[in-house]
Amino acid sequence: MAGRKRKRLDQAFILAAGFGTRLLQYTKDRPKPMVEVGGRSLIYRILDHLSDEDVTDIVVNLHYKAEMLRSHLNDYCKKEYKGRKLNICFSEEKE
Repeated sequence: MAGRKRKRLDQAFILAAGFGTRLLQYTKDRPKPMVEVGGRSLIYRILDHLSDEDVTDIVVNLHYKAEMLRSHLNDYCKKEYKGRKLNICFSEEKE
């Protein structure tokens, strides 16, 4: 593999549907991806890192408190991060 260039990825799938039971004290009123660390939600931190790597198309799966997370992510999409906008779509698990 020496000397081979790795193809850069521009797509990602974020698993964000879980109940967050191990973090129950933080996830009673919000989905785990919206838990804040250092004043910024976990999902925003992930999106920032993906954007830094030039990933532009992202699918986020939803389930627990799906509408709350969708609204949170729609707010992120309205802003530019370092001059870039991300294209985020959703895959919702019903049960």
